[in-house]
This record gives sequence, C-alpha cells and structure tokens, in this order.
Amino acid sequence: MSWRKSSRSDNEASCVEVRSSLDALRDSKNPGPELLAPGLPDLIRFLKSVR
Repeated sequence: MSWRKSSRSDNEASCVEVRSSLDALRDSKNPGPELLAPGLPDLIRFLKSVR
C-alpha cells in the first residue's frame, strides 16, 4: 500500500500521512506505528460537506 502526505505539510514539519486505502494514519517522522482508522472515509466526507 502507498501513503500520501498531507498537502498542508512542508518538508521541514512533522505531518500526518494517510494510507491510499483510507483505513490507516501514521506520523511521517515515525512511520512505524500505524493508527487503524476504519471510519476515516466517512470522516473525510463529513469534513468536506461542512466546508
């Protein structure tokens, strides 16, 4: 699986990465542990709807 870095991050700062399947998150500076997030697609849809 591939990971995508936040578009709001720059190369110097820590950031959050999301797995391409949208079911996990991780810290880009410490990519070992993953946080499983099975509800992430629903959260993303919600956040986009309240912009």
